[in-house]
Amino acid sequence: MIILLTGGNDFELTKKVAQLRASFDGEAERYDAADLTNEKLADIFAGQTLFALKRLIVIDTPSTNANLWQDLPAWADRLSEDTALVLVEPKPDKRTSTYKWLKKHADVQEFTTLDERDATGAARWVEAYAKGKATKLTAQQARRIAERAGSDQWVLAEAVDKLSLLDEVTDQWIDDIVEPHPNESVFALFETALNGDTARLHDMLTTLRLSEDPYRIFGLITSQGLQLAALVYGEGNIGKVASDIGAKSSYPLQKLAPYAGRMGRRQAGELIRSLAEADTRLKSSDADPWLVLESTLALAASR
Repeated sequence: MIILLTGGNDFELTKKVAQLRASFDGEAERYDAADLTNEKLADIFAGQTLFALKRLIVIDTPSTNANLWQDLPAWADRLSEDTALVLVEPKPDKRTSTYKWLKKHADVQEFTTLDERDATGAARWVEAYAKGKATKLTAQQARRIAERAGSDQWVLAEAVDKLSLLDEVTDQWIDDIVEPHPNESVFALFETALNGDTARLHDMLTTLRLSEDPYRIFGLITSQGLQLAALVYGEGNIGKVASDIGAKSSYPLQKLAPYAGRMGRRQAGELIRSLAEADTRLKSSDADPWLVLESTLALAASR
């Protein structure tokens, strides 16, 4: 039997390998394909060992070993019926003849990442994971964790693991324990500007300078500015705006709705123009991107 595990979801890939090893009655063999010589490959695929009739062989990133990947059908022919071969290849080249052969002869399982724009999907995953940990969370708390932490399942799992140590999970504990995702930090930055708090805005930018890319932050701010403008021109109809812009989740629009309610079309137009001017400055001059970002947000704060 051959199993091919693919996809960018490292959490689920790791979990699947652990499940296969736990269900195997014996000691699994695990190898990094890049370290395998032809002699070692011959030993691995030789069949039964002196110590076990059944074998579970796990090989990581087999495509990094040309001799193994290109000749995998021939190597697989050497396996005995009592051997299970698990290939962990997150990003296989689906154009190769080996992948096409595996599609026909192996159990191919793909593990995709959670959609970072779908907070509802992430919240459902948090609920399921918490249930497995016997941790009581309300649907609203699961949503709060997902909105705060993002879609990375390692981060979400770590957050739930920490919360599972508490007698009772509260919203305050969630805010204290769960580290905010960078996107949440950027929304807080934009929110601070919209609230006109220039002093706090400066402090937040000073902190973000230590670890963030200003161009990335500007891109996220621009995205939020466009969503805000869409809400203003869409007269606050979250459902219609979400449909019009193809949003998979209405959560970002829901957070921006209170600001759209107090902003007129003229102000929204000015905000978009200032973002466009800042974008031009960033692309056509050697201006300090942090200063451009701060001046643009300070302008938004003054409106």
